[in-house]
Formats: sequence, structure tokens, C-alpha cells
Amino acid sequence: MTITYPRELPVANIERAVFELGRDININARRGGGLQVVERGEARWRVEVTFGVMQRPDYQKVRAWWLSLQGGMREFLLHDPAHPRPIIYRTGFAGMTRHGGGAFDGDASVTALTPTALTISGLPTAFDLKAGDYVGLSEGGKRGLHMITEDATAAAGVVTVTVEPFVRTNIFTTAAAVHFDKPKAIFIPEPNSDAFEFGIGPRPFSFQAIQRIY
Repeated sequence: MTITYPRELPVANIERAVFELGRDININARRGGGLQVVERGEARWRVEVTFGVMQRPDYQKVRAWWLSLQGGMREFLLHDPAHPRPIIYRTGFAGMTRHGGGAFDGDASVTALTPTALTISGLPTAFDLKAGDYVGLSEGGKRGLHMITEDATAAAGVVTVTVEPFVRTNIFTTAAAVHFDKPKAIFIPEPNSDAFEFGIGPRPFSFQAIQRIY
């Protein structure tokens, strides 16, 4: 069977996942007492994933999946398993309808975007978002993963949210799809970050990865 990249995880029993937004910041103290703060690169998500103890069949699947990523030459998709949906709707969107009619499945549309904000339509009438919720973007095979920084509630199914990290407006347009159900980013492995333990019985597995930004 042909492998398609970016790959999905082969098993679901993640025990722990730490998502952190990494920034490449340089701070210089000036002679007059001031500080010069410069961001030298794009902020991007870094993640450390630990799987629970796996039986041998799942263990082999995960190890083969990891090797197929070729030490960072290939990509995979990942959402934050601790925050799969907005906190108000953590159990899912079953029974919810869009303001304009039709079932709401967690996907929506972009009507306007800037580096720091998204205006989103196609939501339920008073869709409620909280600071710390994730919102995902996808367009032309590219993915963006952003965290909402202030509470916001939709009016007539439309809401504007402020987000971090910056939205790449050279990649995403109003043609982008919005995702609130398990929003994913594209990651590549941190080389040599995997921790395998071999043995006859079940064994855990962990790794680190960094978001790919195009």
C-alpha cells in the first residue's frame, strides 16, 4: 500500500502530549538601560508525545510509522489530544445546527483574516469560544494551528477571534477551511528524540516533534 504524507498516527493511546509554542527571541540589554527584543524566526508549535504502554502489535505499528518519517524528511499530522475541541463543546457537536441551517460538524469558513485575527462564519448562532481553545486552518494541503487568546461569542453565526501564533496571510486566504474538531498541524520529528524500550512484554514509547511552517 502506498504511504500518503503527511501521515496520521497509527494508534490512539497517547498518554501525554505537551504542546508548547516556541519562539526564537533575542533580547539585548542597551547601554542606556533599555532592552531590544527581536523575534528572529516564526513562532511554531513543539510537542512531546508519550504513548501509554502498548502491546506488541501496536508497538510495532508505531515504531514502523516513526521510521517511515525518515528522521524529519517526512511529515505527520497531530492535534492536541488534551484539547480536541473548544472547551464548551468538548464532547462534540452532535445535534448542533448552523445559524443559516444545516448540521454543524466543527468546520466553518473564513470571511476575513489578518496576522492576529480571524473572522469565521458558518457557526451556530451563539457559538461560544474561550481563551485557550484551538482553531485550525487548512488550504491547499497547508495547515495552521492557532490558539484563541480572548473569549468570543458568535452573533448570527459569525465571530472574530484573536489568535497566536500569527496567521500566515501569505499562505491562508478567505478560501481556507476552519476546523474546531481535532484541529491539526503538520509536524516533523525532532531527530533522535524517540525513546524506545525493547522487551518481551508491553513497552511505552515517546518522541518530540516540531511544526513545519511553509
